[in-house]
Amino acid sequence: MGDTSLNYLKAVQTYQESGLAYLGNSFAYIANANKKFLNFERLTANLGDTVTFDTQPLFSGTNSLVANFGPAVQKVETLTVNQEYSVGFAFSAQQFIFNAKEYMVKFGKSAQRKLATKVEENSLSNILTSTYRYFGDGSTAINSYGQLAKSLAYYRNYGHTNDGIKMFIPDISEPAIVSTGLQQFVLKRNEESANSWEIGNYQGCDFLRSNLLPIQYAGSCGVKGDVLTVTSIHRQSDGGIDYVVCSGVTTSTVAAVNAGDCFSFQDGVTNKQNLRFMTYEGQVPSSCPVQCRVTTTATPDTGSVQINLSPVLYDLYAVETSAHDGTIDPDKAYLQNVNITITTGTQIKLANSHIAGCIVDGNAAFLAMPQLPEEIPFPTANMRDADSGLSFRQYYGSKFAENQRGMVHDCIWGNRIVPQYAMRICFPLDVGGSLT
Repeated sequence: MGDTSLNYLKAVQTYQESGLAYLGNSFAYIANANKKFLNFERLTANLGDTVTFDTQPLFSGTNSLVANFGPAVQKVETLTVNQEYSVGFAFSAQQFIFNAKEYMVKFGKSAQRKLATKVEENSLSNILTSTYRYFGDGSTAINSYGQLAKSLAYYRNYGHTNDGIKMFIPDISEPAIVSTGLQQFVLKRNEESANSWEIGNYQGCDFLRSNLLPIQYAGSCGVKGDVLTVTSIHRQSDGGIDYVVCSGVTTSTVAAVNAGDCFSFQDGVTNKQNLRFMTYEGQVPSSCPVQCRVTTTATPDTGSVQINLSPVLYDLYAVETSAHDGTIDPDKAYLQNVNITITTGTQIKLANSHIAGCIVDGNAAFLAMPQLPEEIPFPTANMRDADSGLSFRQYYGSKFAENQRGMVHDCIWGNRIVPQYAMRICFPLDVGGSLT
């Protein structure tokens, strides 16, 4: 237990309950995440435990009634419980009797909110490591109903489910959106205060506000707005592109790109056809520009930088037969996610630093908070906080023959956002503007 002499408690004659409400944070992700793992949430688990779940299978086809028995590709994702956090506090007997006994509910509630804030912040950080499609450039304000509608249109154009689209936006962006005409973008009536993160619904999308969304600090190329030119392309053994080398870096003293940066292949390049993503299902050219996430921080070398990207891009070249005469290999057709062959001379541009909102659907934002074992010999309970949705363990006890007793709130969790079911929304860092 900690040193109880470090407690900052007020003398009993002045320490009276005020009735003040808690200063809380948004727990929109915890409350809305997919926690429906059979026998995983209810059972006691440990750090490192993993559950595997399937995503949409992919197939190849042929323009004939004579079937070509191509591969049936089952795709899976894993969710690993790899996070832990605890909040512990201790009192002497005198502190407990004269200062804290009557206020243990308030102490406990505050500890739970500290725990929930950590889980929420960590879960939302997945936006930076899971999304590759994005809307906004990090510089242009996203402050209108029309922009949010446009982001939904691009999201759906690539492929979507009909199972509850959700959009997480910065809470500080709401006033600007409302002031530019989003009159129906208001709080739901008769909601409980614990659900104040709910804003509204439009076109089947629930808008949820958060003050804990992650920030992506871009490398120099995104900050400076450099337009880079692809000078070489690296292909894996299966033909997929996993990194490109680009020229055009204007700053050589700092990282040109940071892990988590996102970029788009540019339209209107001379003698180049515009690149477009194929729809996830059926591999038909969509209206969405090809976008990727940078996976590795890289510094420039004489004005050039290697950009490792996700997802791996399977263009027309990658899925052709070995002759590369334009004929698609039917056993590779399911891989294609880019409409044409990517060549040198293509240009890309990275987004500026931004607050990362997110669109996600199909219950593809997962959160597992398994029960922890009993902390023998101390009284132990696994509980759920009704306000945030947090699942946690609470136990308490005292040191034998010492004037010290303590209480611990802790939990373990794992979280995952499935990339193809999500899209980042890049709000500028000054999204709220001035305070006046």
